Amino acid sequence: MKRKGILILSQSHIIRLGLRQCLTDLNLPVKIFLAADLTTATDLSENNDIQLIIAGEEFSDDAGFHQLVTSGKPEGIFLFSENHLPGNEQNLSLFMTPVELAAKIKMMLQTGKENENMSSPEKELSKREKEVVRLLALGASNKDIAEKLNLSLHTALTHRKNIIRKLGIKTAAGLTVFAILNGMITLEEANL
Repeated sequence: MKRKGILILSQSHIIRLGLRQCLTDLNLPVKIFLAADLTTATDLSENNDIQLIIAGEEFSDDAGFHQLVTSGKPEGIFLFSENHLPGNEQNLSLFMTPVELAAKIKMMLQTGKENENMSSPEKELSKREKEVVRLLALGASNKDIAEKLNLSLHTALTHRKNIIRKLGIKTAAGLTVFAILNGMITLEEANL
């Protein structure tokens, strides 16, 4: 059975692992595949439903790469480089913040054909849990949340535990990215 996924194609082991960690922190409902060469990338693409390829610019002039991306499979391609190339929405810079990366990835996945089938964990959150996520993303402590929402500290902690259980996001940075991507806070509010 083929699994929907994102393929990270880079000759650099560190870049592959770093991008995988950034994407894992986003808690997307996709599997992340890693490849260091075009042979492995082609094999992964043939055996899995790759929605998006994130590839190093070192592959951009390779005929095998062009064949891979025009095979009717991935719905989107991003090339990343050490330099930011302004005005090109299909490029990523290694100097992007995780929030900027998340916004581009989510945008690409939303414009893909299969997006209707992707579940949104945000729908599972209650109105109060969304308020707690927003405050957590803005840097509020558990005590601050309890005071601002007129809750006991115990209730604020319970909401936080339920949010972690529902979303699978344990870090403040992950919750911040989630809140930005789901329109709970703006980039300006996050001070990033």
